[in-house]
Amino acid sequence: MLKRIFTIILTLCFLSVAGASDAKPASCCWINPSDKKPFNPEVSAKVNGGNVEFFIRIPYEKLGLSPAVFQQGIQFNLIVNDNDGEGRDGWIQVAPGIGEGKTPELYPFIVKQ
Repeated sequence: MLKRIFTIILTLCFLSVAGASDAKPASCCWINPSDKKPFNPEVSAKVNGGNVEFFIRIPYEKLGLSPAVFQQGIQFNLIVNDNDGEGRDGWIQVAPGIGEGKTPELYPFIVKQ
């Protein structure tokens, strides 16, 4: 059974990644910009000691963005859910606005320099 591991929140785009010990990670984009086709980000995982590292590749154009937009800044948030398949027991979030509801106005800006 796949368990949702974390959700990446970009303004207007919600991506989820799931994994289990017996399956390779899976991903989905369940909300994306209205003028873009739905897509599944490229995801891989590597076991490193007792940890699992996830690698996610999201091309700019899939989000309707460009490197110039990232230099101006985008709102971003990330949540890691504790969910063993029977509902969420808790979470860790980068910033407020995601764990208890979706409030993008609270997401911090990230800027590529």
